Amino acid sequence: MDDPTNLDDAQVISFLNQLDNANDAARVREFAVYLAHGLFTVKVKDFGPEAGSHRYSVEAYRAGMAEQDKGTDHPLYTLGHQEPTLFDALDGPHWSDLTRNSN
Repeated sequence: MDDPTNLDDAQVISFLNQLDNANDAARVREFAVYLAHGLFTVKVKDFGPEAGSHRYSVEAYRAGMAEQDKGTDHPLYTLGHQEPTLFDALDGPHWSDLTRNSN
């Protein structure tokens, strides 16, 4: 790391992954969208270029959902597979399940 005051996301992720007992460091961004009749949070994780074909993942859930309620069997939660591109990751979650179950 040349200048520790000016690190890009990939450098931060690489640094964090090198810590003892650390793995899967990611930059996380959150978005909000109304689907059907409810507000949903969309969380995008970027595991950095070193993650290759598993760089991005996307999960979506009803806004305000308790952490313990998030899971693949909850009707207002969806998680896509890790993908090489953000576009592929955004296409992964089962969006139609959320709109069908949010009424």
